[in-house]
Amino acid sequence: MLRRLVAFAMRRDDAVNDSHRRSSRDGNHRRSLLGGVAPIGERGPGIGRALVGSARYGSSRTRVATACPIASCVPCDAPPFRPAAVKSPCVTVRLLARASALAFALVVASPSLADDPALHQKIRISIAHIGTLNAPNLRKTVGSLRDALEATGEVDVTLYGQGTSYADPTKFTELTSRGIVDIAFATAQFEQGRYPLNTLIGEPFIAPDHVTATKVYWSTLQTSRELQSEFASVHLMVAFCSSPEQFHAIRPIASLDDLRGVRVMTTNQTVMAMVRELGGSTVALPTSAQYEQLQKGVVGAVSNSWTGVYVFGTNEVTHGHLEVDSVMTPNFMIINPAKYAALPAAAKAVIDRFSTLETAVRFAEVWSEVDRLGRDAAIKRGADIVTLSPADRDAAHRRFAHLTAARIDALEKKGVPARKVFDAIEGALADQADGRR
Repeated sequence: MLRRLVAFAMRRDDAVNDSHRRSSRDGNHRRSLLGGVAPIGERGPGIGRALVGSARYGSSRTRVATACPIASCVPCDAPPFRPAAVKSPCVTVRLLARASALAFALVVASPSLADDPALHQKIRISIAHIGTLNAPNLRKTVGSLRDALEATGEVDVTLYGQGTSYADPTKFTELTSRGIVDIAFATAQFEQGRYPLNTLIGEPFIAPDHVTATKVYWSTLQTSRELQSEFASVHLMVAFCSSPEQFHAIRPIASLDDLRGVRVMTTNQTVMAMVRELGGSTVALPTSAQYEQLQKGVVGAVSNSWTGVYVFGTNEVTHGHLEVDSVMTPNFMIINPAKYAALPAAAKAVIDRFSTLETAVRFAEVWSEVDRLGRDAAIKRGADIVTLSPADRDAAHRRFAHLTAARIDALEKKGVPARKVFDAIEGALADQADGRR
């Protein structure tokens, strides 16, 4: 193998020398301002490349660049108007080029060097997410994935959070499927129209809490080809439901009917329909926009979890909170399929470890922890908090159930098997309820 590599290097050197001769005859050699030889890359099309030896070990790269040290050598110092003086290539250039090529051959041919872990470049993985890792819920989910991947010693992770070019929650699936980012931490209802079936677990008032909803969502995903088909362009890692949404308003609200005449920010379609039926209006924007919209008075209330209030500082601009436990929002982590397939075994094992029911429940419980922080912060600020009783919540479920039915009918008319999926979700919720009795 070494003999073949050296022969290839010499043929490459001969080609470079021919280029050197042509460049000299054409008058392309120029002296530097310091009186020496023009820098590499200014002498002609071949010399600069000949004096840059490149060796690859795995995916790392070593570069060596050398300038001719003899300012008076021939033909480097030959006047461009005396081509007759150029009879042979620069000896120094030839020796350096051949030495560089030989070093390249020796490095590539040496198993001990090629196998040196220090010479292998780490795999780079990018993760896009909403918000920042200063938020405790993201630090314990996205951050824990980053730490586990980097602990393998084979991966460097780049995070794209709030304020970066790829932190667009409305396009996370597209960015991941196209390989623009490798992994995304996404919310189904932010990507309007892409996940009509997976957002059904987030219909208002159908689940008692988000941990139960997470278990139901996970179990239904394992058996429903219809739910799985919406992730066809990506590799699904984990799916879970975050903590329930409440109404957080600029002014105190004591009941759902107090939303009459209030403009509410939400991305849940059935919550939108519910607010409109109550006499309010809606605007659909990602959670990260809530502080500004409330501060400017563009909206009078938002539908969001206590975690969202805590993370985005909404307590500073809200004074009334109505706890209704309406929506258990579905979230998920996805990875580009080609990236997943190409991962080294240790990194792939990390991804697989984050692709379990146990991880899904752990993520849901993180939201429970941060919910308490958000609620306690509101209490310390003297905010007005009203909580619907279980009976009032059941009444709200019955009152607005027709809106869920209408959404399912609309999807069915489009050829989307929403009834089949929703029946499976309700059946799994009933099984969970029986298990708690």
